[in-house]
Amino acid sequence: MNEPKFDWAKPLTTTILTLKITGVIPINASTRFYRNLSKLYSAAILFFFVILSTFLQTTQTIFFTRDTKKLAAAAFQLLQEYQAAVKIYVVFTKSDVLENIIHFLNSEKSFQPQTQTQKSRAVAGLRFWKKSALLLYSGSYVCSFFWTVYPILDNLTEQSELLFDSWFPFNVTVYPSYQIAYVYQCFDLWLCALSVVNIDTVIFALMIFVVLQCDILCENLKNVGCNKGDFGGDFRRCVRHHKKILRFSEICVDFFYVMIFIQVATVALCLGISTFQLTLIPAFSTEFCYVLLYVVTVVFQMFQYCWFGNEVLVKSGEISTSAFEMNFADAPLHVRKNLAFFITRTQKPIKIPVLNLTFLSLQSFIKILRTAWSYFALLYHITVKN
Repeated sequence: MNEPKFDWAKPLTTTILTLKITGVIPINASTRFYRNLSKLYSAAILFFFVILSTFLQTTQTIFFTRDTKKLAAAAFQLLQEYQAAVKIYVVFTKSDVLENIIHFLNSEKSFQPQTQTQKSRAVAGLRFWKKSALLLYSGSYVCSFFWTVYPILDNLTEQSELLFDSWFPFNVTVYPSYQIAYVYQCFDLWLCALSVVNIDTVIFALMIFVVLQCDILCENLKNVGCNKGDFGGDFRRCVRHHKKILRFSEICVDFFYVMIFIQVATVALCLGISTFQLTLIPAFSTEFCYVLLYVVTVVFQMFQYCWFGNEVLVKSGEISTSAFEMNFADAPLHVRKNLAFFITRTQKPIKIPVLNLTFLSLQSFIKILRTAWSYFALLYHITVKN
């Protein structure tokens, strides 16, 4: 009796469903009419609650905002909006690529765990990914909740403060225009929060898939020749598995490299501006607590990017070491020659690039924090000087 296949995509079921509900991923319906209807729904959501909101905030910031505190708040809010818009647009346009990635992952025979130990490690790795995703969900949703209610909790109804400093073609200080604008911005906020956190979760999952495949390959390499079987055949299967891993990582990088670049490019600015904003807000007010929670959440989000990217780097770097641990003393000469070439090739680890400028690692995380501190120091120095 054949054992059931290990379903790599099963942990992503809820995440993909959420992205379909929010319109980020069009629903792949059975008929052309419903497919077009799904794309129309996704395009309408993207336009009315992401692009339009970003345009309204940009208009207000450029033409009407002059106060330093409001300018700082608007700047980091706009950066978040731009980041969310880019991520949503990329996933929307590359949803078929994501579908092909999941199909490739589940259909490739060499990606299936062969032993109970490999299955246990795969389950443990996915469980760790799920726990880290839950932490990111919690921080993002609590942060969004504070952002939603802080105008009410701070008793700002007389000033008719909104969630974002946006321009509207009507007076938002009177009833019911204020309520309409407030509800619209709430929808925009939660749509972006749901979309971004689930997109990040998908990216982390793809990176952990690469890590787990490298882990499976390392164990298979160590076991080559141990059971006195077909030494050459077992080694060739490992070589093909490594090629499949490289191909899979290339497809994944092609899917998310733009999103990783926009994440790294904006997070240092967001952290610098939001930390500077803390110096302009009354301590321990609702807005202060929200901004502080936002800083912590963004730091943790960026840490996850760098952590999983570093895991890909480290685990893929162990492949050559595992190949050297093979029982190659009794191997045929042609296998030993191929093994030497394989070890030389695998000494170059898999890296998650950031627009070919750098790559994700724990060292890059430290550099991002230093850059954010430099932005904060510059803004604070300019403000004090003026």
